Amino acid sequence: MELTSELTTPGNKKLLTWICYLSYFFTGTLIADLGNLMVPVSNYYHVPIGDMGYIFTYSNLGMWIMIFVSGFLLRSFTIKNILIVASIIVIVMICVLSGDNIPLTFKVAMFLVGAIGGIFMAVSTFMIVQLYVKPKERGTQVIFTDAFFSLALFVIPLVFGALLAHNVFWMAIFFFIALLGLLMIVLTVIAKFDVFKSVLVNKNAPKTLKTDKEKWGIAIYLAALAAFLFILAELMWLVNIIPYYETALHWNAAQAALPSSLEGLAQIIALFLSPFYTKIFRLNRMIILCSALSIIFLAVSVTSHDFLIVCISMFLLGIFNATVYAAILAFGTLQVKNTPPFLMTGLLFCGTTGTMLSTPFGSYLTNMFGTNVAAGLHNVLIWSVILYILCLITMLFASATNRMYKIHGAHAEMH
Repeated sequence: MELTSELTTPGNKKLLTWICYLSYFFTGTLIADLGNLMVPVSNYYHVPIGDMGYIFTYSNLGMWIMIFVSGFLLRSFTIKNILIVASIIVIVMICVLSGDNIPLTFKVAMFLVGAIGGIFMAVSTFMIVQLYVKPKERGTQVIFTDAFFSLALFVIPLVFGALLAHNVFWMAIFFFIALLGLLMIVLTVIAKFDVFKSVLVNKNAPKTLKTDKEKWGIAIYLAALAAFLFILAELMWLVNIIPYYETALHWNAAQAALPSSLEGLAQIIALFLSPFYTKIFRLNRMIILCSALSIIFLAVSVTSHDFLIVCISMFLLGIFNATVYAAILAFGTLQVKNTPPFLMTGLLFCGTTGTMLSTPFGSYLTNMFGTNVAAGLHNVLIWSVILYILCLITMLFASATNRMYKIHGAHAEMH
């Protein structure tokens, strides 16, 4: 019998699942806000807009650190306390920020917001993989949870972009984040987290209560490498593809942005449809198929000069690219029978390391061509395709050493 069915009611399980959805939406909102905040924050603090990227790096740094630290937090504190304290820190920090106009305070705020986002993402991902044990069910839920991150990336810039255009003060974005923190507190207080007690055994508990430590197969380490390669490649082409269309193909700003907008829309559609097609394919086969098709459509998008072809290929790229990262995370967690906190946070940490390195590595590849910006940007995009290929090769080896169906037996079969 499934562990969660013994320890939690269906209603509480849904509530815990919605906490995970909210966590991902919260973190997606933090990332999505950066573009909206660039100009108004620059004007408010009288900071050159060229330096704003360095200030926003504090948010990525906080997220990167706390995803790693979350494994220790999960072993030392209850999930309920972690979520409540993190939400309170967000609300207090935003209250302080709203009454201060010192750039240092904003930097601290960005670090803390990013750190809380990292905690929310790590904890909620751990919750999802513990709530849904069967491979098909877990794969579906991890991918669907990621849809709320993408939903924030799509909706938040549109909503707050329109508000800022009507001269709404930029702090409104942070007030919305505080409201999300308040909602998190309410849901967390209502929910019961007893289902996780059998997994998060206190280090001071009697040894008889501790589960035997499972050995990690090579597929886990390959999945971690694949997660790193995928995020590194994805962030590189996401950041550089619009400037490439503008400088190399001489498209205007609206034309250059449309393919990326279509790709984002396709990701939203694909992620919300994921509960249907994840029931058709085995997880490892779906990763390989979607990765291969993503490589093809990305290659077309960065080599074609035809506007219509680029728009179509970018939309199709979004359809197949959307589920790969979340599916890799789910695949990695299914290589053991009982997923420990450090496995989930370790996989996320590898992916977030790709996020941290994407900007400096992309800049290095661009600068290889000196003053020829168009050639430099194209070099970044070609390397993105190469990294996608390396990710696919890594997952082919991971699939060959896959222990998911051996470990989970009948639960791993298609239904």
